[in-house]
Amino acid sequence: MKTLNIILLAASFICAQAMGQPSHYLDKDLAKPRDFNVPEDLGKQSAKFKQTLDQGDLKGFYALVRPFFDGMNKLDRSAITREELIDQLWSFYFICGAPLYKVDVTTGDSWPYDDNDDLSAKSGVASFIYTVNIEEASNITGIPERQLKKLGAVYFSSIIKTLRDGYVHGFNEKVDKLIEQAFVTFKDDFHQVQNNQSNISIQQSRNNMIEFFIPTLEEEFVEMLVKYYPSHANEVIKYIKLAGYQDDEISKLIDRTVGRTSKTEYLYKGKIGREHDKRAKDTQKKQ
Repeated sequence: MKTLNIILLAASFICAQAMGQPSHYLDKDLAKPRDFNVPEDLGKQSAKFKQTLDQGDLKGFYALVRPFFDGMNKLDRSAITREELIDQLWSFYFICGAPLYKVDVTTGDSWPYDDNDDLSAKSGVASFIYTVNIEEASNITGIPERQLKKLGAVYFSSIIKTLRDGYVHGFNEKVDKLIEQAFVTFKDDFHQVQNNQSNISIQQSRNNMIEFFIPTLEEEFVEMLVKYYPSHANEVIKYIKLAGYQDDEISKLIDRTVGRTSKTEYLYKGKIGREHDKRAKDTQKKQ
């Protein structure tokens, strides 16, 4: 009996591996659409995203994103159905929760991915979230507006945090040393040296892409939060913190995105306002 149990356990493990482990690929901390009153009815597209992630095929997963975006752009928004919109919301969840590709700049193996479509996918879905008409989406799906706003704020903050975490700080300063090390580590195999230098270039290009995406995403993110919560500074700050910004970064982020206007004055009460005034005075002194 003990031997039979071991065999059954091994078989179950092999089966699980063959089916894939979605929890390994999706961000476990990211709230699911059902947590925002979205029905758990996966449509054709979101089911494809889930299946590909369950199979552990990250490259195949991100290959599905561009056709998904193209389909959304061609869709007649005035005629979108409840099922199509719910399918989109679940698709947003999978794209937001999927991990970024990893680049190993110490190996001589070639990078297994073709391009940086994972970064483009994150940036693209954030822009779609930014353009969602909350009132129309609520009318079509029956989901309360406050829940759709929470969904948008949570998923957008997740994207920014993921991209910021994917940026390797100080990488350019390390490049020369990494290249020199490659000729030592892989001195007997020039092909591995080439692969390693290619990986280094890929990481540089990924850093550059993230640097390019972040300013626009920050602006859209804070604008969206101000629109969602026009008189609730605590809500705006809560989601900014969820995106990974520390206390000493929040005031500067608000300044460089929405700035201090009649519509954003409520954000400048207390500490943020004092920090803003101090920076303004320091700037005047330097002039």
